[in-house]
Amino acid sequence: MRAPLFSLPGPLRVLLTQATLVGFGVGCSVIVDFDECSTDDDCRANQRCDTQSKGCYDVDVSPDAAGTPEPEGAAFGEACARDADCASSFCAPAADRCTRACTEDADCPAPSGTVSCREKACTFLLASPLAPPVKVGFLYVGPVADFGWTKTHDEGRKAVEAWFKDEDIAVETTYEPAVAPEAAPGVIDRMLTEDGVDVVVGTSFDFVTALQAASVDHPEARFLSCSGFVSAGADEKNLGSYFGKMQQAVYLAGKMAAKATRSKVIGVIGSVPIPELVRHINAFAVGARQEVPDVEVQVRWVDAFFAPEAEEAAANELIDAGADVVWSSTDTQIAMQVAQQRGEDAASPIYALGNDNPNACDFAPEICVTTPYWNWGPVLIRQIAGMVDGTWDYRDLIWEGIKGDAEESMIYLAPVNPSILPNANLEVEALIQRMAQGELDPFDGPLKDNAGAVRVPAGERVSDDDALRMCWFVEGIFEPGAAHQPAAVPALCDGIR
Repeated sequence: MRAPLFSLPGPLRVLLTQATLVGFGVGCSVIVDFDECSTDDDCRANQRCDTQSKGCYDVDVSPDAAGTPEPEGAAFGEACARDADCASSFCAPAADRCTRACTEDADCPAPSGTVSCREKACTFLLASPLAPPVKVGFLYVGPVADFGWTKTHDEGRKAVEAWFKDEDIAVETTYEPAVAPEAAPGVIDRMLTEDGVDVVVGTSFDFVTALQAASVDHPEARFLSCSGFVSAGADEKNLGSYFGKMQQAVYLAGKMAAKATRSKVIGVIGSVPIPELVRHINAFAVGARQEVPDVEVQVRWVDAFFAPEAEEAAANELIDAGADVVWSSTDTQIAMQVAQQRGEDAASPIYALGNDNPNACDFAPEICVTTPYWNWGPVLIRQIAGMVDGTWDYRDLIWEGIKGDAEESMIYLAPVNPSILPNANLEVEALIQRMAQGELDPFDGPLKDNAGAVRVPAGERVSDDDALRMCWFVEGIFEPGAAHQPAAVPALCDGIR
């Protein structure tokens, strides 16, 4: 028998061998007995056992040629277009799924939180399953060739295609590169109305507003927002979000940068001054100063995720100010290329760290220390799989921390260059395992801001909510130059100061 609706037994790979899931309470019409049952043998002749509620249910049956009772009509939770399609003679309005009458939540054969008894009918709280073939459209904020943020999302898109192909489930993808925020509504509308897309994935916070509007206008579609931390209203049930705690990988990168510096000055190029990037720069500085307490992290903002000329100028300014290690939080690896060029004319190399992409060090393998990177495939596969089988919960705002397994973790640190830092990889792996188990976090106290005030006392940790609104700099972050001027977070950052 196919797996029951809302059930998640065993690995997701086993669950997703079925493209459409149905309930065990096939043809249910009246609840007879809530005594516990495990199999149909525990119930009377014309009953079935629902493994979710552990109760026996009456079914409408008629013997087949072999004399075996067979249910008539679609089961609870199965797709329907009219009441006559359902064994219960009750097709839920708008949900397009067979339901049943009820007087309380317990009358509905599904786990609490997925179905509720409302107005004397079992009401589905989750979006209905998407029947394959399913088409997924991705909106990219930059070109795929940026070899950074957008490149990693494109790798995630390819992972989605490969996984569903292996599972023999019809899911295909398409994408639109370099979409400006103001163009997003038109691109989304074209994807939905002309390209036949069922799921739209916006890979940048820049697309949040457009995704919210589209989710209301297109309740039949599904939407995912990367880093938006938004969900649909109870009536739409079709917009969710996902993101990762990149500050954990960046914290490790800061430690490696401090081990590599000789001048005790590390240059950081900030992209857009929003809480996300302030949080990452803070984690980088915390990690660096845990290794070298008097190291300076000097920051120059370029106010864009993709600004090649400004990135090149910022990298040169930071190196001129004494930085012998540079890291950029933009979507490109331009700072690494500048470091390589400048180091060729210097007495000793200028090191760099990559960003976003696990293969970023390929740009300059001799001087690249490591790279904090994204791995979007696992989370995208899980969410799209849930849309197909009807278990996707749009209310689950995903913000994942680092995992001990690089293949399953949304964030990770690329192997440290052994020619620059021999034996560092053993230390990094031990720290990753501690963070994965919750024993360690970049924002464990005590922490001071760069004006000297204690922000996090010893024994405490910055909460997720406060981390998401972080608009203050930790101790050790300075403006570029020899004046040792503490850096100020730009006014654009909207959050806790």
